[in-house]
Amino acid sequence: MLSSLRVTASTLVLFFSLNLFAGLSEDYHALKNSGKNFQAIGTICELVAQLRFQEQYPEPEYRVVTGIAYNDTVRTIGELDLIVFDQQENKALLVGEVKCWKDPKGGLAKARDQRQRFLNHLRSNKPIRFKYLENPSEPFDKAQFIDVTEFISIAQKGTARVGFDYEFDYTLDELMQLRADIMSCQKSGECQRPQ
Repeated sequence: MLSSLRVTASTLVLFFSLNLFAGLSEDYHALKNSGKNFQAIGTICELVAQLRFQEQYPEPEYRVVTGIAYNDTVRTIGELDLIVFDQQENKALLVGEVKCWKDPKGGLAKARDQRQRFLNHLRSNKPIRFKYLENPSEPFDKAQFIDVTEFISIAQKGTARVGFDYEFDYTLDELMQLRADIMSCQKSGECQRPQ
């Protein structure tokens, strides 16, 4: 009986290890030729978040984007890390703040501050301009965001216990290794380099 439990436990560990490896490998292949610049540490987390939310909100019904900055007439106020749009309504359904930090509590506090800053500016009468960092010529406007009710925080594995709404299946170390692997591939020229 005890030996069969050991075999079962070993099999489960192997299964979950292979699943994690398969997930990391799939994400590596999905992102390696994205042409994104991974110098900013947060980029890998935002792009993995985009992959996960594209699974939950598939095209053509939805569109999941990362990196929409917003500003007033003078300066950039902030950036929305992850946005899910309803394609038919052309409105944002969900905004996510992605914070893969060594200090998860500090990351969560920052995510909450950023969410509040965005809501304050969204509710004010002041004009807000939006700039999609991937395609600055694509227009976005305040009306697309005004009805957003779902704001979530996203981070690495183990962060739900400190209050994050969504956590990856990957630890911070695994995400950083994924980033390093893609950057190495880009440097060698085997993967598409940043534009």
